[in-house]
Amino acid sequence: FGEHAGVLEEAAGRVAATAERFDRAFKAGSGLESMSVSGFWETMIGDAAETISALPGDGPLLVMIDTFEQAQRLGPGIVEQMWFMFRLLAERQPRLRIIAAGRVEDDMESMEALSLEAFERSDVQRVLERTVGADVPDAIVDDVFAASEGHPLTVRLAALAVKGAGIRAFLDPRRRAEELERLRDERRDALLYGRILRQIADPTVAELAVPGLVMRRITAAAIDEVLAVPCGLTITPAEAQDLFERFRREVDLVTLDTNDPNAPALVHRPEVRAMMLDDLRRDRPEQARMIDERAAAFFSQMPGPFARAEYIYHLLFLGAEPDMLDALWNPDLAAHLATAVDEVPPRGAAWLAKRIGMDLSPEAAAAIELEEWEEMTRLAVEQRIGRGQFDMALKLLNGREARSPASPLWALEVQVWAELAPPEVALRIAARGIEALRRSLAHTPLANLLLTRGLLREKLRRFAQASKDAAEALKVAQAVLDGVELQLRAIAALLRLQRKSRNTLGPDRPTLLERVQMLLVKDREKLLSQNVSLARELAAELGEEYPELVEIAASQPATPVPLQDTKAGEAIGEAVLDRIGEAVKGDFGGLVNTKTKRAVSALQQRLPDVINLARDRNALDKVTKPISMLLAAEVDQRIGAFPSASMLARKTGLKLRR
Repeated sequence: FGEHAGVLEEAAGRVAATAERFDRAFKAGSGLESMSVSGFWETMIGDAAETISALPGDGPLLVMIDTFEQAQRLGPGIVEQMWFMFRLLAERQPRLRIIAAGRVEDDMESMEALSLEAFERSDVQRVLERTVGADVPDAIVDDVFAASEGHPLTVRLAALAVKGAGIRAFLDPRRRAEELERLRDERRDALLYGRILRQIADPTVAELAVPGLVMRRITAAAIDEVLAVPCGLTITPAEAQDLFERFRREVDLVTLDTNDPNAPALVHRPEVRAMMLDDLRRDRPEQARMIDERAAAFFSQMPGPFARAEYIYHLLFLGAEPDMLDALWNPDLAAHLATAVDEVPPRGAAWLAKRIGMDLSPEAAAAIELEEWEEMTRLAVEQRIGRGQFDMALKLLNGREARSPASPLWALEVQVWAELAPPEVALRIAARGIEALRRSLAHTPLANLLLTRGLLREKLRRFAQASKDAAEALKVAQAVLDGVELQLRAIAALLRLQRKSRNTLGPDRPTLLERVQMLLVKDREKLLSQNVSLARELAAELGEEYPELVEIAASQPATPVPLQDTKAGEAIGEAVLDRIGEAVKGDFGGLVNTKTKRAVSALQQRLPDVINLARDRNALDKVTKPISMLLAAEVDQRIGAFPSASMLARKTGLKLRR
């Protein structure tokens, strides 16, 4: 579809922009976005599906994911999320045919697994003769076929064994039986690899081959400065270069990687590394540690991201402190270290998985400290909440019963239970968490949990109780060193509740306005542009007093909320359309088509255009208030709690058709 490249690239850009807003919303800790959790995710999936629908033809479109074990090595959570995405895409776009090919079986319910059949005898003969480079007698082919049961990798390894021993040796029935008997062992692959290593003809290369597995990238300089001493070799730099070239010829063990412009490197084949690395580190701990120490010193002096990634890799085995690792990290290293998470020790795996944004294996998760586990779980649960996967989020939260004194998981647990059980269950969990966090003086998680409980109470129309939570959250947030956003979230909640009820607690509106002015005196636009949800919450309540908030909020559109789903939302939307239409006149009708339910959704998407048009017509002051009312209706829709009809009329002054 080359002629559609522009359309496809635009769609990719929109998906990336939505993903960035999604990421910012959760990093900012905005509980409000979680009240409409699937919005961002559905927007991305829907955009991709619509783009595919626009492609010509009606035949199937193949999506092929090769080497799927790379995803599996990143942990079951990554695989689960990928299949969740594939399923949603396939439901939206039936043309798609999604195939993932890999070496490791998976049991995801959403996929149909198809195993490749074993080699036939003719396949075994072809592999043997291609590997050996000559015709192979039928007797050898028959015995290899029987011993391997057609397993492709085992056939390949057996072929290498035949090549190493020679066809003449394998013609002896007794010798052949002894050799192939190893194939029936449950560890036949590992044994065969051990034999291959032992059969390396070059004795000096053989000295490097096994210890060299400790290193992921072996350069000529690394042979000289890192491996030579631990392997008992005395060589010059020139001899190291020659040894590098000789090692390079062992193509069954290593491949040449030329991606690093600073130096080509030998990389062990993944299957060899996977089978032998753990045994090597367990059986030769002193030698492995010496190589780690020398490799860390070596790569610390080398330039470029490849060397930095290897430096961090070996530091993880040496137990480096997180502060040291944090100082070395940059996001570009994630691609270089993604496959290392299942190799490094559990403590290092936790640090690395957090930086890469992936889940830990159950074994690694069980081995780390509670606080580290909670931080890792927080990130994973936020992802599941953001995609509406509450059952999966609860499973993660139940990974451990204990909670640290300042656990960040309480608020997430309340959000999950609010979706899976009656509200009182979530409220009971919130009460337990609030008491625990009050005792520990954990201000930030306490303020977040109070705001989360306040949202739940607001959804239940318990406005007075919700305002009590928001007022306490504001007080707690004032004790947080960098608590500006927390305070603004609490203020937005109090203003919203005052709009819905006369029976609220906390500071009155003039006091809250004064506080907002003080908090936004510095870096206002930067602060709010990085938190779309907060910008819209404040603009919804303060648009008349601070028109610039409306402009900031409109320039960063949130995920659309269909206001026509409720009578109140529809009434407000239509009244706002009337008010804005009176203010800007003329071209406004072209911006939102006609005054239908769909026009409200169109208006939400085109608020920047409406504001620009109003500015051109010198009517900006006349549209900011009705736009703020539209934003307020959008926020209320997310929460699921509109004001009463009388409060709507009193607060908006709009002629609402109910």
